[in-house]
Amino acid sequence: MKLNFGKDWVDFVVESEDDLYVIYLLIDPGDVIYGWTVREFRGGRESSRGGERIRIYVGLRVEDLEYHAFRGVCLGLGGVC
Repeated sequence: MKLNFGKDWVDFVVESEDDLYVIYLLIDPGDVIYGWTVREFRGGRESSRGGERIRIYVGLRVEDLEYHAFRGVCLGLGGVC
């Protein structure tokens, strides 16, 4: 895992499934996590076949965190901020 520490933040890059478990232990409810995602935006009804994919930077205020070792995922549940 690559870490970059700031005054009130930590920037990290996940490189393995073991890193996901470490993140699960570090993030608490109430924390805000940020990351990049891709969303598909569709126009009106005339564009029923897919839409434009846009890369966005989104923040999530964590209400619950789940780690699933058998699937290799860490899920952050909460509201967008």
